Amino acid sequence: RDFRSIENARRNFGVNAKYCPDIAYYLYKKTALRHDVKSGSVMGLSVIDYRVYIRHAGEMSVIPLSELEYINEWTVFVVSHVEAGSNVALLSTTENDYMFAEQVFARVKNICGHRVALYPKPNSWEDFIDQLSSCNSLLSGRMHGLVLAHISGVRPTAYLVNKKVETFSNEYLNKPVEIILLNIELALKEMN
Repeated sequence: RDFRSIENARRNFGVNAKYCPDIAYYLYKKTALRHDVKSGSVMGLSVIDYRVYIRHAGEMSVIPLSELEYINEWTVFVVSHVEAGSNVALLSTTENDYMFAEQVFARVKNICGHRVALYPKPNSWEDFIDQLSSCNSLLSGRMHGLVLAHISGVRPTAYLVNKKVETFSNEYLNKPVEIILLNIELALKEMN
């Protein structure tokens, strides 16, 4: 993603950028976000719509599961984390992911009881940040979910649904947000 964005900046705008992370990192400076991680045991989990999984299965070199198998995989994942002692919050950044999370929640709610919660679909990124405030980590295959977790101090873990998320995870999630922002500022100064 970063390398493609750098090439697009050169080709489309004649700019020799050295750094092109997701622009959502700028929300770090624009809002009063929580930058300290709770020590609680709520794991945020952003399930990914089956159609997104199918669309990228080939690029990730996986044999596609049926929709039922895919729902079962997420169900087992949630139940195993609850059995290991975590509380799980199902969060979504898209309408389709939310509808899929509803299906997973319907399967786990009687097994896991109060240890699993389906959070309402957020109406804005601020709502999503509010939901994240109860979590100490977030597993997501969505770029904006990962960025918002990263900038708010919630430990992001990438669900590798596609190469874009894999590359983003390798390039950014192991770096402090402040370093990413510093590199953005330096790249912008060079462009001016």
